[in-house]
Amino acid sequence: MKAPAYFLAVFYAATALATSSAAYAAQCEKQSPAHRLALVELYTSEGCNSCPPADRWLRQIDTRNAADRDIVPLALHVDYWDSLGWRDVFSQHIFTERQEQLSRLGTTRFSYTPEVFVSGREFRNWRSESEFRSAMKAINSKPAAADIRLAWTPAADGRVKIDAEFSPAGASSASASQAYVAVYENRLSNKIAAGENNGATLQHDYVVRQWKGPIHLDGKTVVMDVFKLPPGRDGKRADTGNLGVAAFVQDSSTGEVLQALALPAC
Repeated sequence: MKAPAYFLAVFYAATALATSSAAYAAQCEKQSPAHRLALVELYTSEGCNSCPPADRWLRQIDTRNAADRDIVPLALHVDYWDSLGWRDVFSQHIFTERQEQLSRLGTTRFSYTPEVFVSGREFRNWRSESEFRSAMKAINSKPAAADIRLAWTPAADGRVKIDAEFSPAGASSASASQAYVAVYENRLSNKIAAGENNGATLQHDYVVRQWKGPIHLDGKTVVMDVFKLPPGRDGKRADTGNLGVAAFVQDSSTGEVLQALALPAC
């Protein structure tokens, strides 16, 4: 007996929907690997005329390519340039505090821009491709000292629900660990009208727009939060295709990054 065409159509539609939902779920969730990913933090400002080359350098990192897939790049715009001729619309004071914290934990005596940290340590030779790749290889060869799982779910009213799960790996000490979660945005552009970069149009990728942490970790820790998408330059809602979420676990006593992970928005 043949099934009526109507029921066949419903069956095929339901099957397609289930397949689509499964693919969507897989795309919106990611688990960190057994090896360590390298967190690259660039501290920068639109008011600093030596920063655009560093911004262009960070933009060249393409995590979709095999050579860069084990790198988690973030651009954090500090606010101590804002009173020197141009206010950076992407700056946040919490990034200045983060840079100062890393400086205290490391060997640097002061903060400056552009400054690059790799897995919690200042990295001055970022202009050298060979030295940068060597540093990435050294970090990626280490076993992960923490596990991270990220999930990204669009919510109503221009918001996204982010689930981040952190747990220790190997012999790491959860009591000395802190976690951070960041929403970043790509393909940003800004025409500078004053200050050292007056007249220039600057391009930015991996710009941190929302930041949560430090989060104290005690064994397995689950963090659930809803982030409001940042508005675009024209006042409209940001394009979710340019957004992503990153998370990392850091040893609070040394600043060493134990694991990092990034998940582009669905």
